Amino acid sequence: MCFHSGAEDHHGYLWDRHYHICLSTFAHEDVVNCVAFHPHDCETLVTVSDDNSIKVWRSRRRHRQLNSTTLVTAKH
Repeated sequence: MCFHSGAEDHHGYLWDRHYHICLSTFAHEDVVNCVAFHPHDCETLVTVSDDNSIKVWRSRRRHRQLNSTTLVTAKH
């Protein structure tokens, strides 16, 4: 089980709840105010910062899945 947090050191964090260790950091240029998992995809995380940015972070596995998907568009 994991949880996340934002910090004044310009990072978002992903923590292992059982072992109390940091699993990953998410860098910004200013204070990170909000960190949230995507409501339907636990491998996607969003961070919001005072640097006026919103960043979407994906696990390596999810990134590979999305990059290998061929998008099909309909022509009219």
